Amino acid sequence: MRRVGALAILVVTLSACSSASPGSTSSTPVGRPPEHVGDRAFCNLLAPVQATGRLFYPPSYPAAFLPEAERCFASVPEARAAGLRPAPPSRGSRLVSGIYLVPTGREMLDTCRRAARRLAFAVACPGLTPDPSDALNPVPEAVGEFLLEESFAGPPSYVGVGTVGFGSKSVGHLWVDSVGRPPDRGFCTGARFLFAIEVAHRHARYLSCPQGSETHSGHVLLVWREAGATHIVSLHGHTVVNRRIDFLLAAHCRIVRP
Repeated sequence: MRRVGALAILVVTLSACSSASPGSTSSTPVGRPPEHVGDRAFCNLLAPVQATGRLFYPPSYPAAFLPEAERCFASVPEARAAGLRPAPPSRGSRLVSGIYLVPTGREMLDTCRRAARRLAFAVACPGLTPDPSDALNPVPEAVGEFLLEESFAGPPSYVGVGTVGFGSKSVGHLWVDSVGRPPDRGFCTGARFLFAIEVAHRHARYLSCPQGSETHSGHVLLVWREAGATHIVSLHGHTVVNRRIDFLLAAHCRIVRP
């Protein structure tokens, strides 16, 4: 009789431990329910980390690739504590230190082709850009060059031009530039050579520009010469992360000829 009682206590104890373990089904819901507008469910700024299935999506995850929200969490650690795994980058995208680089579309290629015909020299057409892809646009005032500009949001740890808004999100600044002149004429006053590198079998070099009022001031540049023109990918902030992003963006540029 004592043995039956002991077994009953053991079963109850194991059951209690099992119900308290992370990732198990509990009567207390984990996270918060999403907001609803019409038939769309989304997470608000108080709980911006979306969960769907066993995956969570940080606030910087590209909105165009988010599935329907099922639960919301206040932070990534809270989502991890609930036993969820981070969602992988969407197809064709890259993740670098919290910055999602997403593919550009047909519209960007058409823009590059029109620019190459108008300028009569080859231009670098980005195949990847920081999310969202439609924020990368030509600068109409640029004369004699194909200049694309984008401002984008990053996590607080990212070093860009500064921080803004709820949660002190960092703001990055990108230029993609193609010019017909040779590279020895310089792109900013006081440019400093960092080191040379190969990008997709092309000789390229990193330069850093000091703070100032020129286009690339405060930026780290990756510069290469191809198809008779000079091409530049340039990010504000002299960091290893920005050099890595420069490299990936340059490696995914398509050279569009006139």
